[in-house]
Amino acid sequence: MIFSDDKTRKDAVYDMWQRNFQDPKAYADFYFDEIYGDNEVLILSEEEEGEEIMKGMIHLNPYDLCLNGQVQEASYIVGVATDEEFRRQGVMRRLLARTFQRLSEKGQPFTYLMPADENYYLPFDFRFGVDWYGAEVSLFDREGHKKEESPDQWDFRKDLTFEELTKCAAMENEAKSGRFDLFTRITAEYLTCLGKEAQADYGYCYFAFDRDGYKGRFVLSPEHGYLILSRLFCRDSTGYGDFLGQILDFCKKEFGYSDFQLIGDLSFKESFAGLKGLEDKFGYQIRCLPVKKEKKIMFRITDPGRLSAFFRTEGDYSGSIGIRDPFFPEADGLYELKIGDGKLSMKKTDTYRENGGSFGSIAIADLTTYLFGGRLTDLAAE
Repeated sequence: MIFSDDKTRKDAVYDMWQRNFQDPKAYADFYFDEIYGDNEVLILSEEEEGEEIMKGMIHLNPYDLCLNGQVQEASYIVGVATDEEFRRQGVMRRLLARTFQRLSEKGQPFTYLMPADENYYLPFDFRFGVDWYGAEVSLFDREGHKKEESPDQWDFRKDLTFEELTKCAAMENEAKSGRFDLFTRITAEYLTCLGKEAQADYGYCYFAFDRDGYKGRFVLSPEHGYLILSRLFCRDSTGYGDFLGQILDFCKKEFGYSDFQLIGDLSFKESFAGLKGLEDKFGYQIRCLPVKKEKKIMFRITDPGRLSAFFRTEGDYSGSIGIRDPFFPEADGLYELKIGDGKLSMKKTDTYRENGGSFGSIAIADLTTYLFGGRLTDLAAE
C-alpha cells in the first residue's frame, strides 16, 4: 500500500531517514523541524502479522521554479529510501510510479532531483539538465605585497532582518531572470531556511554588501582543513571576479583558511578559471586547479501536455508526435504539436497511433534531454 503521510508518522519517517542516510543529528533535526510538514512524503508499507511495516519512502519538497518567465510549482525529490531488507523487491519502482501519478494530479509537468547515483534513476527516464562547476583554490601570502586600496569596503553579514531578506530575494530574482532560462524563485523564507541549513551543517550563510548595496551571498562550510564555498550568487553580472576575490579574502582573514573549494553554476565558470588574475588586486599568490564540470540535477517530465507555457522554440509548423513512456503510461500517447510565434504547444489526443504521428515518436527520456538539456543551455537550479 502506498499512501501520503498524514504527519502522524514523523518519528518512524525520521528513523527510516537515519537508517538510510546516517546524517549528523544536527542536520536531520533541521530537516524534520524546518522541511518536514511542509512537504509530502509518500510511504510504501505492508501489513505483516497485523503490524504495519514501512518499507520505503519518497519526499516531495515544493519549490517555485521560474522557467522562461513563467512560475511553476515543482517537487524536488529527496529522501528516496528503501530499508535494506526490502531492497531489490520493486519497492522504489512502485513508489516512483505513484510519485509521477501524484505530480501529474497536482498539475506539475516535471520533477527534479540531485542523484547520489545517476544509474539508479536513468532507467526511470530521469535525465541531466543542470551542470555545476567546481574549482579548488589556495591563497598564499606574498611577503611585502599589499592589497590594492579600494574605495569600497565590503561588509559580510549573516544575520539579516526579514525585511532585508525580502529585498535581497527580489534583487536575486530580478538578476537571475536576465541570465537564466530556469532558476528557483528566491524568497525571504528560502534565504532564512538556507541560513538554518548551513548552521545545521556547521557553516554559515553570508550576505555581502558594499556602499551601493547588496552584492551577493554564499554558504561556507568546513571540510577536512579547507572551506567549501557554495550556493554562490553574484548580483552584478560583470563583477563575478571581484565578488569571488572579496569573499575569499574575507574567509581567509576571518577564519584562517587558505584552501577552498568553490562550487557554482554556469555563470561562475569563467570567473573560476580566471582567479589567478586577482593576485595583484588582493595581494595573494593564488593557486588554482583546472575547473571541473559535474552533472548535478536530473529532470523527469511527468505531463508533456502541460509543458506548453514554458518553452520557446523556432519555426512555424504543426502536426502530431507520439511520446513513448513505458514507465508512466498516463503520459504515453499521441500529442498534437504546434509551433509558432516562438511558442511550443502540445496537447494530448485520443487519436489512435500505430507508428507515432506525422513527426514520428520520441521517448520521454529523449524529450526530457531535448527540453532540459538541449534547448535550455543556461540553467541555474539553486
